[in-house]
Amino acid sequence: MSRLSYILLIFFMGYVSPSLALNMFQCRPIDGVAIYTQEYSGDISESINKPGGIAKDFFEFNSGGGKVPRECKCRSYDRDDITWYDTTFFTATTPLTHSTHNGIQYLDLNEYLSVAMYYWIGKRNVYLDVPFTNEKNTYQERCVDGWMTNLAADTGAKGKIDIRIKKQIIGSTQFHGLVSTLYASLKNSVSSPDPIAQTYLDLTVNTPAFCSIDEGSTINIDLGEVVSSDLNYGKEPTGYTKRDLNLTFRCNFDGQLDLTLLGKSSSLPEFFATSNSEIGIAIERNGSLVKPNEKGNSVPLDGSHVGHFDAKTYPVKTNNSAVLPDNYTGSINVLVEVL
Repeated sequence: MSRLSYILLIFFMGYVSPSLALNMFQCRPIDGVAIYTQEYSGDISESINKPGGIAKDFFEFNSGGGKVPRECKCRSYDRDDITWYDTTFFTATTPLTHSTHNGIQYLDLNEYLSVAMYYWIGKRNVYLDVPFTNEKNTYQERCVDGWMTNLAADTGAKGKIDIRIKKQIIGSTQFHGLVSTLYASLKNSVSSPDPIAQTYLDLTVNTPAFCSIDEGSTINIDLGEVVSSDLNYGKEPTGYTKRDLNLTFRCNFDGQLDLTLLGKSSSLPEFFATSNSEIGIAIERNGSLVKPNEKGNSVPLDGSHVGHFDAKTYPVKTNNSAVLPDNYTGSINVLVEVL
């Protein structure tokens, strides 16, 4: 008995489509979901970069044509198969946690940023902050042959976003992702599978640390006239009143600073050099010398982001020889780092 065998190669094909069939009272966009992707990379005003600071209308967007045409499955009852529906219900969702401040809902992007996201509701002509549920547009539309088609629909065709600072930003913070989704339906008890609009953010905010010095960028300290015989080796002159060296820093962040006083050392390395090799400048803070080019001079910032570096300064003799009368000068640069 002979047997005839076949090996068949069978290809399977398929396609997953959007929701072609709508259930009763569900709605969908005719031309596809209106996708809004708002992008920004840059800084923000220092006046806003503080807890509770708000940048109103930071983003404003629209669909281009100002419309988001939609269609809804409806039920006709009249003999001419035309029924009027007096409203459409709109629901906006978000995957983000949110909280309310001064009556406005803010969506949490991260520990530093939140946003108030608004969609336009047509016919009512108002912006509503997300999330919201079953908001009406109070506009009559016709159901013809089981479908309600609105080519001029403008709900969801524009929106805006406010940025709110939760925590002062130092450096950079980012958010990339979905912020909100808008749906429509003819009944408040019905959820539609397809959104009419979605909004995404691609956001990077850079705010470099900044401090200003009340005393300005150049400070002149007059050490006065000292009799040569009053100068002392490695210590303050006899009968000398130490001069003040006070710096006030106003910054845009919490934390503390580290100051390094940059300058050439004298022949005694704990003092700063001057134009006279026999004279050095001493800087004393809290009873200890601040040595040239050494880190570790911390300046804590208070609740107002203000810090103080208060020191005393005086001339010293750097050798045991007699110092000839003459003028002398010296200079120091201040390096400020954020700890």
